[in-house]
Amino acid sequence: MHSQERDSIASFLDGGVSTGASSEEIATRVVTTLQDVERALVPIIGQRGMVALYKRSLHLSRALYPWLPQSADASGFAVDFAALTGSLENRTPAEVAAAGAQLLTRLRHLLATLIGESLTERLLLPVWPTPISGRSVGDTKP
Repeated sequence: MHSQERDSIASFLDGGVSTGASSEEIATRVVTTLQDVERALVPIIGQRGMVALYKRSLHLSRALYPWLPQSADASGFAVDFAALTGSLENRTPAEVAAAGAQLLTRLRHLLATLIGESLTERLLLPVWPTPISGRSVGDTKP
């Protein structure tokens, strides 16, 4: 996983911590970003693909943040944003930002592994204000 990706996502969330945002506000930023990712990806990978990607990202992130929820939802066909929000809101703002950055970074890394860096960046460009890798969207060279 590229440290630049993690740094970009972390700074996106840490902006809230540095300005004194509450855990709830940072949790909202994480969940809103995930909802934006879902809207961008579902037309490409389908709802089940999004749920699988989220569940795997969540599972990997739980190694560092075991208090994160265990799965998507009981049916397995939707991302349970309420469970994630509840888990995040009960932590300090710094913990929320760190766990959120971990989850978003994992999700992005898994997606890039599946469909490639360039396509991932293009699909997620609307989600973050700048490209995660620091390269322009038209760049095809690593």
